[in-house]
Amino acid sequence: MWGQVWLTETGGIVRFVLPDGRTLFPYSERRANVAMGRLLRLARQYRGRIERLYVYHWRQDGIANRFDAGLLNKDGVPRASYHTLVRWLQTPWFTP
Repeated sequence: MWGQVWLTETGGIVRFVLPDGRTLFPYSERRANVAMGRLLRLARQYRGRIERLYVYHWRQDGIANRFDAGLLNKDGVPRASYHTLVRWLQTPWFTP
């Protein structure tokens, strides 16, 4: 028997720098957008099992932050992944 699944802290990583200063994921809004689309396609494919989906996070905190997965940049301007999420939220299969 398969149970319900929560997808938490999901989204696309724009940039990630390790504590020692090495860059694990260089800045790429394109990569983050591709990841958001992949997440939403998986959610649609397994929608019968997905109970909740939490996208992390809405806004990049600041320039010195090592981790950036924001749907908005630090100035509040929507990134491509934001627009991808909005489009998917407007589809008939995606109901809260």
